Amino acid sequence: MSETLFVGIDPGFNCGVAIYDPGENDVFALVIRTTKRHGDDTARLQKILANLALVLTSGGVGSAERVVLGVETQFGGRNPKFGSDTARGPAAVRGMMVGLAAARGWEVVEVAPAAAKRAMTGNAKASKKQVQAMCEKRFGQHLAYDAADAVAIALVAEAEDRVVARVARIQAGAEEVTS
Repeated sequence: MSETLFVGIDPGFNCGVAIYDPGENDVFALVIRTTKRHGDDTARLQKILANLALVLTSGGVGSAERVVLGVETQFGGRNPKFGSDTARGPAAVRGMMVGLAAARGWEVVEVAPAAAKRAMTGNAKASKKQVQAMCEKRFGQHLAYDAADAVAIALVAEAEDRVVARVARIQAGAEEVTS
């Protein structure tokens, strides 16, 4: 296992979770699904948090020296088809995850949806199906859309971490700028 693991979260009441180990170029990803049958928003969030604790423990995150959490930023609005606030669930899960990261001393990288799509496919306007297909091609796993999105988010977090580390080395004089 690498000294740093990257956790990607595609927040929502169907929450995509990915754990990316760049040293092994391996990924573990899944979707924690909830429905209104699980109860109100609070009950659904509790189910996500409880399952997330199991996923992170079984994924070896607790034994990593360093964890960077990539979490997708959200667009908000109302869905006229359902008459609901479509940002409520993702915003609640996103807030819960940022709080969890802070409590555990993890770094947080906010990832725009377009950046995640670009990281996985090279196209910022890629469809969920295209992200899923590239995930399968790169890691050999057929994942649900939300899990594939979480993988793309983890990859962006890892790429941003590499850039920050390189800038720090340049500023410290340990590395020269090359084009």
